[in-house]
Amino acid sequence: MRFYPKENLSKLDPEAYFELTQELSQIDKNDIVSELTKHPSIYSYYNGLMIMQKGKLDRLNNNLLHFYSSVRKDESENNRSKGGKATAVYLDDFVNSNSEYLDFKNKIQEEEQIYLLLKSVCIMLDHKKDMLIQLSANLRSETKLYNH
Repeated sequence: MRFYPKENLSKLDPEAYFELTQELSQIDKNDIVSELTKHPSIYSYYNGLMIMQKGKLDRLNNNLLHFYSSVRKDESENNRSKGGKATAVYLDDFVNSNSEYLDFKNKIQEEEQIYLLLKSVCIMLDHKKDMLIQLSANLRSETKLYNH
């Protein structure tokens, strides 16, 4: 089974995501016990990656807010030193037109996409768990029928 280590998450493109979810969603109906046994560690791995990715995303958002505030403050002080007063709209436009700000926003969008893909993997694994439980229950019921 292919796992995407933390350092390769940036390579989680649509094709790799599709392959990953196809692989992770497979169930060997002939070995439900093994499927149930290994499922918690797989779920834990991807849930852990999702949590780490969320932390990374939160830190980037904090950095963006700091950058935004710093650029606004600097530009406001620059205008004040020239005897003017910058309006809120002017300061917003000034920051939004800054190429570093755009780079920050684009990076956040890329990292958010990875976070959402990992969240989707965890949701799929939750569904798989439910299916495994149902299949296991069905198997126990069938066993009872044949034993009577």
